[in-house]
Amino acid sequence: MVASSGFAFAMLVMQLENDQLYRGEASIDGLIDMLEAPVLSVRLDPVAAAYPAALEALGEADMIVIGPGDLYTSLVPNLLVRGVRVPVGAVQGLMVWPRSHFFRKRSAKASRWVIFWLSSSANS
Repeated sequence: MVASSGFAFAMLVMQLENDQLYRGEASIDGLIDMLEAPVLSVRLDPVAAAYPAALEALGEADMIVIGPGDLYTSLVPNLLVRGVRVPVGAVQGLMVWPRSHFFRKRSAKASRWVIFWLSSSANS
């Protein structure tokens, strides 16, 4: 669960291409290597909004370190918080992404997608 700026909690939800849903970090983390279908989407329910001071700090950062952690349960949820994607994607400084998440079977392809998603946010 992710605490939003209003201190309400948001649940991590993963949908597979076969329409199967997993709710909660523990469910997703425990099953990620045994999924029967590719991941279609990951979202927060309800949508969480970022703390304004955190967004300001991200916009001014010389370096952002994302991780270490599992791609779907530790890294992506932070990027799903409303308002975070644009300043992270637009960072002019160094972005460091420790590789621990690459050890999961399905993470390498998804990691390339997340990097594209972040870089495209700077243009949106």
